[in-house]
Amino acid sequence: MPGDPEAMLPSLLSRFWNRWMVSMGHWLRGRPRFQIELFCFAAILVIGALDYESGLAISLSPLYAAPIALAAWFVGPEAAFALALFSVVYWVLGEAMAGAIYYDWLAPMINCSFRVIFYAFYVVVLSRLSRLQVSLEELAEKRAVLLSQETAERER
Repeated sequence: MPGDPEAMLPSLLSRFWNRWMVSMGHWLRGRPRFQIELFCFAAILVIGALDYESGLAISLSPLYAAPIALAAWFVGPEAAFALALFSVVYWVLGEAMAGAIYYDWLAPMINCSFRVIFYAFYVVVLSRLSRLQVSLEELAEKRAVLLSQETAERER
């Protein structure tokens, strides 16, 4: 059915991805690592401030994952782990400053531990996927050169 929203969604997502995300990825690949780290750090600071301002009833926790993902993909796992640990500490301090009431220290420690475990898994997976993509692109370029050389030899 032509007007079916479920059928249109993959096409819209594909167009969005190709237009914005791919071009942003190419732009970020050309940036120095320090600039990307600084941008991710600033993004975590902004997300933390927004999380604090939104109060305890609304949590912006999933948003912290975006700058960590950018760092894991474009900078490396070390920077992403550091940003992840910073975001967890920043989050728990923001919760305490916003007036979160814990009856013992165990609840925030468990929350922080779960976040650290999640971010560690997230960083490892994204870092490895990034390395695999770079390796695949290098392999494709090498094969393209070999193919063009072979084609040139056959034409002689």
